[in-house]
Amino acid sequence: MADDQDSSRWPAVEFERRPWQVSDTYTSRARRRLHQGDYRACVPARIADVDLTLPAQLIAESEDALREIVRFDQYASVQLGSSVELAPMSSILLRTESSASSQIENLTVGARALALAELGSSTTRNASIVSANVRAMEAALEVGSSIDASSVLAMHHALMEPNGDSQPGRWRAEQVWIGGSDIGPHRAAFVPPHHDRLPDALDDLFDFAARSDLPVIPHVAVTHAQFETLHPFADGNGRTGRAIIHGMLRRAEVTERVTVPL
Repeated sequence: MADDQDSSRWPAVEFERRPWQVSDTYTSRARRRLHQGDYRACVPARIADVDLTLPAQLIAESEDALREIVRFDQYASVQLGSSVELAPMSSILLRTESSASSQIENLTVGARALALAELGSSTTRNASIVSANVRAMEAALEVGSSIDASSVLAMHHALMEPNGDSQPGRWRAEQVWIGGSDIGPHRAAFVPPHHDRLPDALDDLFDFAARSDLPVIPHVAVTHAQFETLHPFADGNGRTGRAIIHGMLRRAEVTERVTVPL
C-alpha cells in the first residue's frame, strides 16, 4: 500500500546551495553583506514519466472547461463562416490573449496604442512589447504540432527579438531569480534552477509535454507550471509560457481556428 501511495505522489521541488560572488561595482558595503555566501536554487523534479493522479472532481471540472473551449472554437468555425469572415474575430481574440499575457508581466497598453504598434507607428515601448507578444502567439500556433526545444525557442525569438532583447531565442546562461534585489538571489521569493541544470530539465519537460496519456487541461497546466519553474530564459518567460499553452491546445486539436483568451 505504501509503495502505491509513493508511486502516485507528485515529486517535490528540492533546493541546493550555490556560491555567489557580489560585484563591488555601485554596491554599498551594507548591501553586499546581505548577499554574501551561498544561496539556495531550485532543483526541479523530474516529471516525464510521473503518474498524474488527480481527484475525480478536478478531472470533471477540467473536462467541463475543455468542452467549453471546444464548443467556442466550433461556434466560431460554424457560425462565423469562412476564414476570411472569421479573421477579424480571430485577430481580436489573439490580441486580447496577448495583452492579458503581457499584463502578467506588468505591461499594459490601450487598444489605440496597440493598433499603432501593429502598424509600426508606436510611440510607447509597452505597445511594441505587446505587439511582439501577438507575433509570439502567432508563432506558437504555427509550431503547434509539437512542443519541443526548437518550437519554444522560435516562440521566444518572435516575442523578444523585435524589442532589442540581447538573447532572443536562446536559453539563459546565467542565474535568474524572482523578487528580492537585483544584486543577488539571497532574498528572492523564488530562485529557479542554476543554468547548468537546464539541459536535462528541459529534456524532461519536453518529454512530459509530448505525452498523449493525460487529460488535456491538466497536461497543459502542469507543462506550463514546470516551464515557469525552470524559467529557462533571462526574460520573457511568462509570455512564452502562455504561448506554449495555446500551442498545446492546438496540437491536441482542442482549438483549430481561434485563440481563446485564458
